[in-house]
Amino acid sequence: MIFPDWEQLWVACASLLIGGVVLGTAGFGLGMTAAPPMLIVMDPVTVVVVLNAVALLTYGVALYETRRHLPVREMTPISLAGLAGVPFGVYFLGTADASALRVSITVAILLLAAAVGLNFHREIPKPALVGPLLGFSVGVMLVALGIGGPLVAVFLLMRGTLRQAMRASMAYYFILIQAAGVGGFIVAGLFTLERAIVVLLSLPCVMVGFWISTLLVKRIDERTFRRVAVGVIVATSLVVLGREVVQMLGGVQ
Repeated sequence: MIFPDWEQLWVACASLLIGGVVLGTAGFGLGMTAAPPMLIVMDPVTVVVVLNAVALLTYGVALYETRRHLPVREMTPISLAGLAGVPFGVYFLGTADASALRVSITVAILLLAAAVGLNFHREIPKPALVGPLLGFSVGVMLVALGIGGPLVAVFLLMRGTLRQAMRASMAYYFILIQAAGVGGFIVAGLFTLERAIVVLLSLPCVMVGFWISTLLVKRIDERTFRRVAVGVIVATSLVVLGREVVQMLGGVQ
């Protein structure tokens, strides 16, 4: 079947619309927000491919809007290190067991949601070394799992990066990594026609969510938004984890 199931399209559209709102407001969180409900109706490879592909346009818009605030010198070494991690992410995505990949994505989301919810603000030792190491690790995570943005956000927050500079920095990093990731998916045969259709049909949804965020960002309290977003992320992640646990227990019996 080339054309995707309608249930998958509706879930993807709704999830990415909400993810677009989160992305436009916070500068990250598309994968964290959209992945859990999408994993309920889609295989994890499709989820990761779609998340990486649809993010390119939204981050392109974000980078254009905040381009004057971009700290190029600070973010270029981190971004180059992230590009080095792309081949490892593509390999992992193409070879990992679907159930193990789904659990890995969900557990990573929960850990990252906890990091965002706790809102760490400590000084980072040796940022010139930690930054590229983090960039490489997140490069692998973004391509293999479709998530990882909060780690970059936490790093930038701990560096005292202002909000607009942080949005520009993350958009710059994500565009480079995810563009390379999509290229890797095509070479590896993971970007199938069916997944391309999901991307094309759900792209307007994430852009609508991104547009809505421009209306909400001036009206919603950041602390309240953080709590609601983290709550939704945790709840949907637990649903995915619970389903996987039930399936594993059923397979043992």
